[in-house]
Amino acid sequence: MFFWKKKNYKFTDREHSVKGIISLILGIISIIAFVVISYLSSLSAGNGGIGYGLAGILLFAVACTGLFLGIQSCKEKDIYYNAPIAGLIINGFFACLYFILYIMGFSI
Repeated sequence: MFFWKKKNYKFTDREHSVKGIISLILGIISIIAFVVISYLSSLSAGNGGIGYGLAGILLFAVACTGLFLGIQSCKEKDIYYNAPIAGLIINGFFACLYFILYIMGFSI
């Protein structure tokens, strides 16, 4: 029986951006943490205390960091743009969401 090797050809010099991948990972962490904090806050009927508020502010900082890294990675040359764009979208959405929740907390 013959075993044939598949030859993988790479016709480009593009690589995955490390900053873009970190941005995407921070976005995924932001999604998971938002779901967990929302669930825990609903269990306590909205009276979770200062711990949930501090976690929200920390997650706002995480989303802003991911947004910043996504912007930096999009400026790089010869990279695949899938991870940086996904990180930009996720982190941008959650940074806006956390900011709106933060402002709503002042008004209530």
